Amino acid sequence: MDLIGKVFDNRYEIIEKVGVGGMAMVYKAKCRLLNRHVAVKVLKQEYSQDEQFVNRFRIEAQASAELAHTNIVSIYDVGKFEDYYYLVMEFIDGMTLNDFITEKGTLSAEETSVITLQILSALEKAHSKGIVHCDIKPHNIMLTRDGTVKVCDFGIARAASTTTTTISTKNMGSVHYLSPEQARGGYVSSKSDIYSLGVVMYQMVTGLLPFTGESPVAVALNHIQDNPVPPIERNDQVPPAMNDIIMKAMKKSDVDRYESAAKMIEDISTKMNVSVPGPVIQNKKDKTKLDENKIKKINVETNEYEEVAKIRKNKRKNRTAVWGAIFVSVILIGIMGVLAFNLIPTLIPEPAFYVVEDYKGLDYNYAKSILEGNPQVDIIVETSFVNSETVQEGVVISQSVDKDIVFKEGIPNKIKLTVSNGPKLIKISSYRNTQARIAEIELKSLGFDVVVEEQHSSVPAGYVIRTDPDGGISLKPNDRIILYKSLGPKFIKVEVPDLTGMTLTEVRKALEEKNLKMGDIRPAGQTSLVAKVINQSPQAKMVVDEYSEVSIQFEEIVVVVPPEEGKDDILYPYVFMPEGLDKLTEPVKVLFEVKPSDTGKVTTQFNKSVNKDEFPVHLEFVVPVDGNTEILILVDNMFYERFVLDYKELKTAMESEGETEETTVGDVEGETTDEKVE
Repeated sequence: MDLIGKVFDNRYEIIEKVGVGGMAMVYKAKCRLLNRHVAVKVLKQEYSQDEQFVNRFRIEAQASAELAHTNIVSIYDVGKFEDYYYLVMEFIDGMTLNDFITEKGTLSAEETSVITLQILSALEKAHSKGIVHCDIKPHNIMLTRDGTVKVCDFGIARAASTTTTTISTKNMGSVHYLSPEQARGGYVSSKSDIYSLGVVMYQMVTGLLPFTGESPVAVALNHIQDNPVPPIERNDQVPPAMNDIIMKAMKKSDVDRYESAAKMIEDISTKMNVSVPGPVIQNKKDKTKLDENKIKKINVETNEYEEVAKIRKNKRKNRTAVWGAIFVSVILIGIMGVLAFNLIPTLIPEPAFYVVEDYKGLDYNYAKSILEGNPQVDIIVETSFVNSETVQEGVVISQSVDKDIVFKEGIPNKIKLTVSNGPKLIKISSYRNTQARIAEIELKSLGFDVVVEEQHSSVPAGYVIRTDPDGGISLKPNDRIILYKSLGPKFIKVEVPDLTGMTLTEVRKALEEKNLKMGDIRPAGQTSLVAKVINQSPQAKMVVDEYSEVSIQFEEIVVVVPPEEGKDDILYPYVFMPEGLDKLTEPVKVLFEVKPSDTGKVTTQFNKSVNKDEFPVHLEFVVPVDGNTEILILVDNMFYERFVLDYKELKTAMESEGETEETTVGDVEGETTDEKVE
């Protein structure tokens, strides 16, 4: 992409390309608004088309922009111009730490300490804001002309780390500095930056990397499995204190590393007698300085597989021509070797890989997202759920593939996770109106903690009133269930009300208010809702036990069949006694809906909850002349019965028995069919 001459968002004029990295092209640009030079880093197309990466890039860049610190390259802006996502940064006139190490070969302990303290100062600031760099390496560390250290690429490095969990030849330059948790494909923390800085320190004092290999995979496995050769064994000039600091920073487990950047600053300041981060101190034995011809004027991500030609000046002018020729030959052979080493892997790309972690004890959905969210390595997650008394529901119990096993791209990789369903749940039944002794035994046998509480109730003594929780609920073994056991009614003395002159409906209401029950009703089969009470037993104002029965005698009601056909309606008595009455344990809701043919209007004649001992229900239906009355019966809102009373049929049946003038209620009931009277 040729962007020279373009002006991003009418502000940033692209002047020249100054670097190429693994993820971006870097340009020198002029900010027209502030009239200053800036560095514009433009994402490569393969990254700008990755929506997940772009979103992470924006978020992290914006967060990093808040990191105002002497040792951090300032981020001024982030945006999109046409199809290009870009980052605007401070323009650094200097060279990378990688170039500085290449120039010098090795750095003194003093130089290493001063550089490291400045890097740590930058990391301390970032970590305090919850930002982890994720890619600390010499290529991302700049040295200005005055020797000030600048850490760059916080935003882009973190975005890449968050969205990329595999390792390939594309990130070979970074793999040498990866923490074990990063190499494993896990999530990073501030201690991951400390490990990477330990590797950088190792390179500064020895001129070598702690781990090398033929492929990124091999190097990554070294970080996971192998301990580095102590730097003091590679360079005997390394002070023991510096050796110990580096080895602690590079511990495999993050628990064993420095707790924080501040703790590492304290250790270096104390042991190396360097208290204030300042400009890089030059080695007295080597007067190499930041030559302007060797300065890189922008922070560039360097890929180790790109050709790098670093030619040192031959400082020895008195060598003979023969030795000079030999020296040149050796250099040429070395360059060819470097080219071969770097180019061959690019021609034969190594497969990406993922190192299996220990997922036991992790949330299942979280572990699954890590495994299936890998963009390059195909991982199939199989799952089995089992009950567990010790492992919380939704947590991974075990895995079929051991930790540190390597999954490679190009083939399906399977891993089975066994996940806890929590303890096995048991559905409890309803024990209402069950003998409390039996219910308690059954619930305890199921493993529940049963607590029995006794209280008075209309439920017979010794039977279950209810349980808490009630039946139908699924519980874990050892869960507590409260079983409420009836002591029977609590007998309270009440005064019998005067029921004289009351209808059947009024009698029921009066008795309910006093917690008394309906006893015998006379005449037998009483059905009238308008008949009045003429006698009762016990008599009014007598004192009896609560829930005692009161017998009632009603006046007789005469049903008159009209002497002239077609003049008057018929009054039909009905007695309702539902089937299965002996099985009722709780009140049932009874609803009678009536529809006379002369009006066609549906009315509710009876609608209430009735106990077993309140049956039969006595009703009277008016059948219009030459018409009919339709009756619909619902019990507990479920259809029970439907029948029609026809005027002509009723009249014919009554006349056939000689009932032409008048009939008592009891006589009419006796003449109804069996299917109408229970």
